[in-house]
Amino acid sequence: MPHVEEINEPDQLESHRLRWSALLARTRGGSFFQSLEWLQACWRWFGEGQKLRVLIVSSGGETIGIVPLTVRRERTRIGTVRVLTYPLHDWGAYYGPIGYQPAAALTAAMLHVRGTRRDWDLLDLRWIDPETDRGRSHSAMELAGFAARQSVWDRTCIVPLPASWEEYFSGLSSKTRSNIRRAEKRLAACGAVAMERYRPLGSAHGDDDPRWNLYEECVNLARR
Repeated sequence: MPHVEEINEPDQLESHRLRWSALLARTRGGSFFQSLEWLQACWRWFGEGQKLRVLIVSSGGETIGIVPLTVRRERTRIGTVRVLTYPLHDWGAYYGPIGYQPAAALTAAMLHVRGTRRDWDLLDLRWIDPETDRGRSHSAMELAGFAARQSVWDRTCIVPLPASWEEYFSGLSSKTRSNIRRAEKRLAACGAVAMERYRPLGSAHGDDDPRWNLYEECVNLARR
């Protein structure tokens, strides 16, 4: 039987940082929005008035999944409702359990939610990618005894890119290609152009330089 540890204080998550990063690396479709760094930053600036409920799921002494949840108050036509959901709030497109056993983690998490004191009015697992989830969320909720119902929360656009930029560019209309070339010439006339791409692998890989200089450049550009 899986064991679930619930954490309500962000500072207490530090002891789980390494395993969180390791599980995220094995998460199908995992993104930065599921990282501990994102959760800490989000909670620092937008966590006021919310209750954190991070569920650490273990089996056989091994952590198999992490299910971050939050209770937030939302205004509706029937009044203020306490919603238990993922801590994404439309910043990204998709969310879900972190780890390589999402079905087991979700089921254990939902059973834990069902068996603990209810501090919410609506359980709404939003931002689920149907292709990644494959019905796991619906099944986990039903196994826990909840009356689950599926609906569309929002829609997002995804651009499927071919194997290379050249292949993608050649498939554009001649007018679009001409506009892009014209824009590139105007940009080149402004001076030297360089691309800075920053996707750190984290402390576990010795790659944890925050590169605040890039952030400050973005802030300065926004001010101008």
